[in-house]
Amino acid sequence: MPTRQPARPHGRHVPAPASGRRSAGDVLAGLAALVVLVGLVGGVPYALLTFVGPPIRPELLDLEVLTGNVGPSTIIAVLVLLVWLAWFQLFVCVLVEVYAGVRRVGMPARVPLSGGTQFLANKLVSAALLLFTAGGRWSRRWSSWRPRPPRRR
Repeated sequence: MPTRQPARPHGRHVPAPASGRRSAGDVLAGLAALVVLVGLVGGVPYALLTFVGPPIRPELLDLEVLTGNVGPSTIIAVLVLLVWLAWFQLFVCVLVEVYAGVRRVGMPARVPLSGGTQFLANKLVSAALLLFTAGGRWSRRWSSWRPRPPRRR
């Protein structure tokens, strides 16, 4: 009676070797991811501080906000605080993904309540790190290259 063969042989799975060449699209995607990361991590807080101010406005520090009438300035202050909190969550997700990518930890730690945000950070950080690993491969290759000595006549 024939036995069924496993779909995959037992033991350690060896991945197929990747080609050493990066296409122009890969480099462009890595550069675009890097620009988007810098814009989100550095540009958003700069814009928030420049145009709307610090995360906690004086209107929110007064306890009468909880019991009194809510005006437009209070609503704007709460919305600004929510945008700052969303940016902070994205920043933590980027830090977690960079740590996992640089340390090669594998699956990064999950940041609570940040499903889509962490997915976006994962894709951006992965594309940017692939850009740098391609550069590392080329620098190793060219660092061992030595020019030929000149011919003697």
